[in-house]
Amino acid sequence: MPAKPHAKLLIVDDELIIRESLGEFLTQEGFAVTVAGSAEDALALAAKTHFDLVLCDIQLPGIDGLELLNRLLKISPDTFVMLITAYGTVESAVAAFHRGAHDYLMKPILLDEVLVKIRRLLQYRELHLDNQWLRRELNREIEHESIIGQGEAMRRVFEMVRKVAPTPSTVLLAGESGTGK
Repeated sequence: MPAKPHAKLLIVDDELIIRESLGEFLTQEGFAVTVAGSAEDALALAAKTHFDLVLCDIQLPGIDGLELLNRLLKISPDTFVMLITAYGTVESAVAAFHRGAHDYLMKPILLDEVLVKIRRLLQYRELHLDNQWLRRELNREIEHESIIGQGEAMRRVFEMVRKVAPTPSTVLLAGESGTGK
């Protein structure tokens, strides 16, 4: 499956060879890739540009990957984060997921594996965003200002609409011609 067009990735790793080789590979796979060598650089980039997915090493000089994860999610809550580490433990994986990471990858990085994980996360992210939008739409109140009529009859109609709206039922509106059905 091809990469989502224009999916923006940020790779954060203090090892130049990793961020450059991973960045080059993912660019060839159709992603818009930006790289950063530190958490500070990543935060500066994230403040200016929205990224769909951030791949971040846990072991970084200065601000570590877990703290970067916290800060990134405050800047952009709908950005997904995959943490990468050479020193993985069950405890660090659990801590990563509790803080909001969406995936966890062990070094050495296998390019085919990271590509599969990225594509899966981007698909999941798209479904997640669609789901959020649909929930907002379902929970949105009927805009009473655009409907004429504030009487008891209209109040009953609005109540009935609220009850029927979440169901898969078909509704027939009947009334005299010209009444604004």
